[in-house]
Amino acid sequence: MSTFFTVVQLVHHHLMLAAKPTPPAPPVTAVSLTGDGVTGWLKKNVVPLAVFVVGLGLFGRAHKGDTSGTFTRAGLLCIVFVVLAIAANATLGLNIGSWILSLFGVTSS
Repeated sequence: MSTFFTVVQLVHHHLMLAAKPTPPAPPVTAVSLTGDGVTGWLKKNVVPLAVFVVGLGLFGRAHKGDTSGTFTRAGLLCIVFVVLAIAANATLGLNIGSWILSLFGVTSS
């Protein structure tokens, strides 16, 4: 008789679980994708490594005695790093543009 009682309890338990309403789904929220995480990761990890590798290359080039080539490459790399810094910061380019316009007497609105 105890087996029968256990089976009845088991069936009753499953029927009670099936009778419970399912909880409502969580509301759908808007997702915005930005590049802040990627830009931050690049600034934190890739840029120092690139500067280190470029420095080693310039050091090796200068060690060979090619001073003119070393200074030319160093100057071009400085320009490249400035362009990358402007590209990585959204407001820096706007501020630089406003500054250049102010040199010519043009005010930006």
